[in-house]
Amino acid sequence: QRTDPTHFQFSPKHSQFAALCPLTMVATVVNAGSGLINIQLGLKGLNLSDAEPETVIADVAAPIDVLAADADVLPAETPLEEKGIWKPVLEAWETDKSSQQLILPTIFAKLQDWAPCPYLQKFRKDSSGVDKQLRGHYVRGNNDARIGPIVFVTPEVGRWSTVGGLGVMVWELAQMLTQLGEDVYVISPYYNKNTKGESGYLAKDNINYSFNVKLWIGEQNVEVGVHEGVVDGVKVLFMHHGEFFPAVYPKMTFQLGVKSVCLIAKGSLELLCQKRVIPAVIITNDWFTGLAPAYSKCGQFGDVFRGTTFFHLVHNLESSYQGQIYDMNRDDRDRMASSVLGLPVGILAGENDNNFNLSRAALLSCDTWGTVSTGYRFELLERSGLKEFLRKHLAPFAFPNGVPVTLRLEKLKEVLGPELCHSKAKALLQAKYFNNVDASIPLFAFVGRLVEQKGVHLITRSIEDLARKYEGKIQILVGGKCLPNDGYGGRVSAELMRNRGHLPHVVWADTSAFFTDGPLVNLGADFGLMPSCFEPGGIVQQEFFCAATPVVAFRTGGLADTVHEYDRTAQKGNGFVFDRHDTHNFQQAVSRAVDCYRSPADYVQIRKNARESVVDAMTVAWAWLGEFYRLKGRQAEYESRVRPSLPA
Repeated sequence: QRTDPTHFQFSPKHSQFAALCPLTMVATVVNAGSGLINIQLGLKGLNLSDAEPETVIADVAAPIDVLAADADVLPAETPLEEKGIWKPVLEAWETDKSSQQLILPTIFAKLQDWAPCPYLQKFRKDSSGVDKQLRGHYVRGNNDARIGPIVFVTPEVGRWSTVGGLGVMVWELAQMLTQLGEDVYVISPYYNKNTKGESGYLAKDNINYSFNVKLWIGEQNVEVGVHEGVVDGVKVLFMHHGEFFPAVYPKMTFQLGVKSVCLIAKGSLELLCQKRVIPAVIITNDWFTGLAPAYSKCGQFGDVFRGTTFFHLVHNLESSYQGQIYDMNRDDRDRMASSVLGLPVGILAGENDNNFNLSRAALLSCDTWGTVSTGYRFELLERSGLKEFLRKHLAPFAFPNGVPVTLRLEKLKEVLGPELCHSKAKALLQAKYFNNVDASIPLFAFVGRLVEQKGVHLITRSIEDLARKYEGKIQILVGGKCLPNDGYGGRVSAELMRNRGHLPHVVWADTSAFFTDGPLVNLGADFGLMPSCFEPGGIVQQEFFCAATPVVAFRTGGLADTVHEYDRTAQKGNGFVFDRHDTHNFQQAVSRAVDCYRSPADYVQIRKNARESVVDAMTVAWAWLGEFYRLKGRQAEYESRVRPSLPA
């Protein structure tokens, strides 16, 4: 890595040509002289003088370390066609000559087929993220300009412990930030069993025991095993303690629950100290990890994290998701705060409260907060029971969730073949689940947890009405499992199974088993169903959009931001929405969707709109990265990096 700039020099007619190559991480125009334009590179790469578009004069000036062994010097005056790496760059320039501006994705699309230069082959071989970056049309930033380690502390993450959108969002954001060149860590509990009931599940990804962390939880000396590894470039640290972390969100006594949230917060900071990692930003996720900023701000770690920004990421702040710990009288409350948590009772509870609210503590001690959609941010600031604390922070950040589009499409192709044919996928679903393949019957699908938040009762209470209205010519697939000891889930499960029994050609559900055909449903369904009574961000709609499938949704939170009513006249919109959360309005939205399906031209258009509306996870990562740089006062470095344009 070098700090001195390299300059690409072009004749004046190329004055807005933003060139780059895989050896370089950043290219920005820094000075326009009378005869030449200078483009500064973040890492030392090649010197290129382009006197004429047909001829490239170049040599390897100072290749970065990974390339040093195999760096070839390209002789001067080499014809363009013999320098494969420059050919796609200049071809891309030729395609956009009229506007005198080069669009980065055009370059990278062409670079996918770069010529076999030896040093580029080695770079490609030794840098696992390069191919993904090129396929995704993005480039990493100048490592010298990074803000420092970015650390996520989360109760669930990725394939190891995800039970909802939180674990998916955090892991995909961590992966994307790593691809952008940032130093990213994820800290999470290593539960005795994962969501599939498996133990020892980390070993599959070469995440192994490394060391122990000892700390005091009240008067109890607790020793935690730390397992670490690197997955997709992300440095993962899992904390194991069988008593405190038996499973994701387990039912516990309030005493054990208090100690568990203390352990994840204090333990995360302690293991960072032992690893000698001082983060630029620590992102806590929802109530379970929300005490980490409190322990730092209350001085339990001295000045170690004085320069760290604590960002609390709100995925869900409904009253039952705030981390409220009940069953305490006033004496219990004060004793637990001082002797177990070691925190002032005032940040955990109001003067007249007999319960702890861990989200309150997070909001009172963090530097700022953000959430997963602008719609949900508005709802929180206007209607949340914690709005008084939310409003203490200026300009909280919000951006919608997304999906890694390229990776998602690759997975779909693995399951369904390269053509990704909707009608073929639909026929497979109809044959497997309804024993009736009929393209004229619209197929609606719900995929998710059978919990009250997801509004599944609107589906179950509408099945008979819709079957009657369409004389059995409608199919509804519900792919979700009933959680144990959940009264709501038990009730909707019973209704679904009863309907499946007497309307097998209309409805399919198996609430006792984990649903595994999500990708097939995303592509094969004619419409996705998302009747959530509230949905802070939502990822499922993006998974449907990625497969060009429109969605029927309640207008709330992140769904209001991303699902828009289809207008036949304007031919805009990617789904159908309803504004009142009841069966009548839900059925009306479904009926509008059926009408659209029966109009082939409209259905083709709405599928096109859905595919174009998907939010890519890399776009999400750029947005969050911009916020982190802003918080550290580093906007200039962020703005100077080569990046895709973000939506308004």
